Amino acid sequence: MSKPGVIWTLEAPGGTKIYVEDLPLEDPYSGSYNTYAQDIPASNLVSLNMQSPTLTKTIESLKQFLVRAQGTQNLNYNGRGQGTSFSFKENERLPPFIGILLRSYDWNHSAEEVKRHWNFSKIRHLTLIDVPLYRFLTSVPFAELRDLETFHCEDFTTHTPDRREQASEILYKLIQNIKALHTIKITCHTNFFRIDSLLRHAGSLQVLSFRDYVGFDDETKQYPTMRVADLVQLSTTLVNLDSLELGMDASACDPDLFFQALCNFPRLTKLVLHTHTLWQAWEAADQGGDRDYKAAVQTLSTLTDNKRGSAWQDIVLNVGGWKPVMVRRLGQAWQEKNKQGIYAERCFEIKRDEETGQYVLWENHAIDNTSV
Repeated sequence: MSKPGVIWTLEAPGGTKIYVEDLPLEDPYSGSYNTYAQDIPASNLVSLNMQSPTLTKTIESLKQFLVRAQGTQNLNYNGRGQGTSFSFKENERLPPFIGILLRSYDWNHSAEEVKRHWNFSKIRHLTLIDVPLYRFLTSVPFAELRDLETFHCEDFTTHTPDRREQASEILYKLIQNIKALHTIKITCHTNFFRIDSLLRHAGSLQVLSFRDYVGFDDETKQYPTMRVADLVQLSTTLVNLDSLELGMDASACDPDLFFQALCNFPRLTKLVLHTHTLWQAWEAADQGGDRDYKAAVQTLSTLTDNKRGSAWQDIVLNVGGWKPVMVRRLGQAWQEKNKQGIYAERCFEIKRDEETGQYVLWENHAIDNTSV
């Protein structure tokens, strides 16, 4: 029988607090569920990090457990791409979570269901990964999310393009309506998201990741790059920003001006910059050497030489949509290049040595799951 990976308790003035990691919820009508889930004092549960559900009946177990555990503050739900979701009975209501992470949750709740069964009154940290964003944003009242401090959403579900565009417009309005975010991580149609919504959080924002659905895994597609004028405005307004993630297509902007704007953020110390590979699939390998490496060295040199305010601590240049675990481009031309050691997907990183002030450069290597 599987058991929770970790159950640990904390003795506090208000009583014992219980934190559960990797709870393997099973069929509530089998002996497995009864032996541990029902024996955990629900009133003392503070945080629940569950294992990936496999069947609809495991979701029922989780829901029943949470309805009992009204003191639960944090929920980490990982559906692993299966698109599972809760189905509520008449009087069931979830606890007022402070932190929610939903991954691969098929959000199909109406506004009435949300009002009756969900409780966002205390929510401060919200992460939605592969959750249908349009459905979520049109069913949860903005007023319930006004006190968010952390908001992270990446919706790669099978929405139609118009739904994604509408979701981006609603997302813009939501972030504009929140009081003071210190972390914003969003993937959206950036052309439908004006930066004044980000400027709204100038006094509090410390972490910003602002990416477009287009991505960099196809070198023939132009990436919707932030206008230099907008980036300049962010650099002069977001004075507390410490970490930034953006995409830049050199064909859609003046790279030198873009880099200059990045260097002007006064407290920015960590940067992740996504770019296209300099290779095209149809190009023959030449004697020009490692194009992307040379470009990365030049970019990193420009950024480190021109930084104002706080020095860079960490810069990552992500080329061609690189991921730690990935499937590389499958076209025949790219397969031939890969055989020659030429890859579209690369990742270069530098870190600053605190003692010497010098930067150390290396290349991060992926686990290649390509099968051809």
